[in-house]
Amino acid sequence: MNWPLLVRTDSPEETKDVAARLASVCGCGDIVLLNGELGAGKTAFAQGFAAALGVEGPVTSPTFTLVRQYRCADSNPIETLIHADVYRTESLP
Repeated sequence: MNWPLLVRTDSPEETKDVAARLASVCGCGDIVLLNGELGAGKTAFAQGFAAALGVEGPVTSPTFTLVRQYRCADSNPIETLIHADVYRTESLP
C-alpha cells in the first residue's frame, strides 16, 4: 500500500463503505487525516468510520465546535473516536 492513500468514490454510500473498511484495520492511537474541499465527503467518511466502530447516534461535522468525541461500542477496542475539523487553523502544531 502506498501513502498517502488516494481513493475516489462516486457517492456518499461508497465513501462510507471505504471508511468502514479502513476502520476495521485501525487501532487505538491511529490517526486518519482527511483533506478536501467543502462537500468533498469528509463528513460522510467520518460517518462510515464511526458506524464501523459502533458509534450510536448522529455523527455531524464539528465545523463550529472544532472537535467532537464519540463513544464507540463496548465490544470495540477503540473506546473513543475524536473527530476534529481544523479548516480554520492556519497550520497544525
